[in-house]
Amino acid sequence: MQIFVRPGDSITTYSELFQIHPSLIVDSNPFVNPNMLKVGEIIQIPGYLCVYQTIQSKTSLAQIAAQHNLHLNALLITNPQLHSTHLQIGQVITVPIRITERIVNGNQHYDYETMLKDLRLLQHIY
Repeated sequence: MQIFVRPGDSITTYSELFQIHPSLIVDSNPFVNPNMLKVGEIIQIPGYLCVYQTIQSKTSLAQIAAQHNLHLNALLITNPQLHSTHLQIGQVITVPIRITERIVNGNQHYDYETMLKDLRLLQHIY
């Protein structure tokens, strides 16, 4: 999952928000200086995919965060254009989902196309 650096962000910030060891974030970003993040720079957060969720009536970001076991700030960082107090019914937001199950199913007919699909997904996640 990719996020954009905001003012004041650090690798430690991302480590705490996404509950990932800082070294995994550093290893996933070999061309980024972890001690000097630049606002707007893209950071790869390993082990997450983004899904889209449509805001329903009387839904708050805090409820969505709790539903997905996320820190509220994790939702805000993946939705930089979002104002938490101005949600609208029908609005679509990005929700980071932690990958906790295996990605590759070894118990299936495995051909070249399946391998390419799995490799693309693994590359995207990690």
